[in-house]
Amino acid sequence: MEYLVTVKEKVIRTLTAPIDENSGVSTNFIHKAALSTSECESISDGVLCAGKGDVILSYNLDDDVNVDISFNRDEPKLITVTRTSPRGNALTLVFEEGVRHVCVCKNAIGAIEMVTRANRIDNRLMQRGRFDIDYFVEIQGVRAEKTQLKLTVLKNEQLR
Repeated sequence: MEYLVTVKEKVIRTLTAPIDENSGVSTNFIHKAALSTSECESISDGVLCAGKGDVILSYNLDDDVNVDISFNRDEPKLITVTRTSPRGNALTLVFEEGVRHVCVCKNAIGAIEMVTRANRIDNRLMQRGRFDIDYFVEIQGVRAEKTQLKLTVLKNEQLR
């Protein structure tokens, strides 16, 4: 089935180590206290494709970033999130509760390898239109940020 949907995305990001803006690498390997927290909310139109197994939610953010979130109904706590932009930036993150996954962020300068580790995944997208992930990002072995991704999805119209 395919639905037109409205997606409300809320991201709460807490930096846990200073990051060099040019390289994206932590500049302080000892610092453990939270440095700053930012919160970003957006509302977008999107498409939810739900087959017997695979589920894909696609939507655009305000700054022309395309977001695809995919998972299999049999493994709802193994999730792939891909963010791409027309400028060639691409970020693919894999989340699985309690498991570290090596991921890659590509930008104009090159690619940065990072690790994600999800502490909690609450994937009730198909049952209640809710999707929450709490996770950490590590860059070069240093915890760089703690992030909460919260989605609310409202089905507007069934396409097929």
